[in-house]
Amino acid sequence: MECFARCFFWIFVVIVSAHAQAPTEALAQRILTLTLQSRYTEAAHTADSLSKFEPGRGAFFRNMVALSRFDDLGDTNDLMRTRQALEKASWREPFWENLRLFQLGYVKSEQRETMSAGFTMRKAAKGFAQIPTLEARAFYALYAYYLEGATAWLPFASDQRKHFLSTLDSAAHGNSYYWPLFATSLTWMLFDRQEYAQALKLVDFALKKAPQHPVYLQMRADMLFRLKRYPEAAALYEHSAAQYAQRSPRSIRWWCAIGNLLRIYAAQHDSARVQACQLKFQSAAFAPMRKWMPPSLLSDLEDKKLLPE
Repeated sequence: MECFARCFFWIFVVIVSAHAQAPTEALAQRILTLTLQSRYTEAAHTADSLSKFEPGRGAFFRNMVALSRFDDLGDTNDLMRTRQALEKASWREPFWENLRLFQLGYVKSEQRETMSAGFTMRKAAKGFAQIPTLEARAFYALYAYYLEGATAWLPFASDQRKHFLSTLDSAAHGNSYYWPLFATSLTWMLFDRQEYAQALKLVDFALKKAPQHPVYLQMRADMLFRLKRYPEAAALYEHSAAQYAQRSPRSIRWWCAIGNLLRIYAAQHDSARVQACQLKFQSAAFAPMRKWMPPSLLSDLEDKKLLPE
């Protein structure tokens, strides 16, 4: 479920409807821009302004800002408040109702409610399957790709994953408003397929549109590490760790940066820096954060016996 959840964090920057009127479209674009710049307070205030035109849509965007902030800074209060808002919400327009369900599924997955998250996302995907637009087909592909992967090993089972990847690629490069979600989702799908060079190209595409975005920088470092470009990966994660130490000390992304540096230094056989990172993980501050670590990173560190018992 980890990979599935990762693919939905940019669901929260999908903020413009094809039917939006000019004032709401301008405000929505402003929210997207501010969110990509990590200016969450301003983005939230802009969402409040949008609520004066369309209360329901504005509330939806408010949740988007909070969840983007959670993904970046790791404040779980954002997660809990957003879940409450999403569970109370109701949207008449099918597209936005399905999107609400995807958001709710993401929140549940982050709270480790795997089964419930899957059912919620499945309901959303079934709804998107009834909407004949590229965006809806791309949203459906986000769910269907992983569903196909779960059954592809069966004899005579269909496997349309390449079709879904193609749909997401078209959506990522063909729609200026929805590009963050589709580009990010596709990046992690390529990562899971070990197509790291192609994934790196997508991250670089994202960084051209959102320069210095802290999450994309960590994603770029992930791809560089897998390509064994260790000095470049280490430099990015050192920058990221320093950045998060100022913006959100000891947050989950800070720990992820330190964890990734630990395995990079281990791959480089840099024992001094390995020990320096290990000392950080011996801190009592790590214990409550351990459950929020990405399972793949945590298991890799544990398998290599790089973490303290």
